[in-house]
Amino acid sequence: MSAKVCACSRFQVTPKTSHLSVVKRIFRGREAGYVAAANCCGQVLWIQNQMLDYGFNFMNTKIYIDNESTICIVKNLVFHSKTKHIAIRHHFIRDAYEKKLIQVPKIHIDDNVVDLLTKAFDVSRFQFLVVTIGMINP
Repeated sequence: MSAKVCACSRFQVTPKTSHLSVVKRIFRGREAGYVAAANCCGQVLWIQNQMLDYGFNFMNTKIYIDNESTICIVKNLVFHSKTKHIAIRHHFIRDAYEKKLIQVPKIHIDDNVVDLLTKAFDVSRFQFLVVTIGMINP
């Protein structure tokens, strides 16, 4: 992603329409969400295999995703033509979805407690999330 930003920054004085469309794609974050979901999927599949060794079956594990575009890319093969720039190594998440090793439900932004680790909040939202994950009692 940073390579794309650097490449676009060279044209910031006299941008063309093609440069602006790339910048819009960067801001949409379609690639970042998909790659993050694929990395999470890799970890889930590893844990599933480890647990099978102990006799536990955790197939069809839910990976909650807050980005509708990412979910569409995982579920819809037709979307693939718009994601040619994503490295092939990340597309195994589709196979895992088709084999029902994972699910990819949408999580509402208000319920996404992982944002506590990645975003800034006002005090009330921060306290709500800290209580939600059980770090402190209400």
